[in-house]
Amino acid sequence: MIMIDALKYGFANYFNFSGKTGRSTFWYWILATVLISILLQITDFFIVAPGLGVPTEGVGASQPLTWLYSLVILIPTIAMGIRRLRDAGKPGWLILLGLIPLVGTLVLIYFFVQPSEGSE
Repeated sequence: MIMIDALKYGFANYFNFSGKTGRSTFWYWILATVLISILLQITDFFIVAPGLGVPTEGVGASQPLTWLYSLVILIPTIAMGIRRLRDAGKPGWLILLGLIPLVGTLVLIYFFVQPSEGSE
């Protein structure tokens, strides 16, 4: 699977919290969303914020494209994480570990890199 296929898969299964997602699909999704976010941040910083007349740094800084994109990918990213946990043989509710600062994120990354259940 390539990055474009992972993006299509993620958006095609926007509210699908059942089933499983393979390791490569999950990590391509993460890579694609991070790269798109970086491009949107650059666009916000150099084009959108100056065009709107808002500061690009400090307290009143604005990044409207980045915030909008983050909201759009929030649900499919959670769904993809739940399906990836299931694929690794873990219960989907462990996605809530992400609410614990740093430690929860590190534990989730450990679970996400585990091989699929049943593949040896």
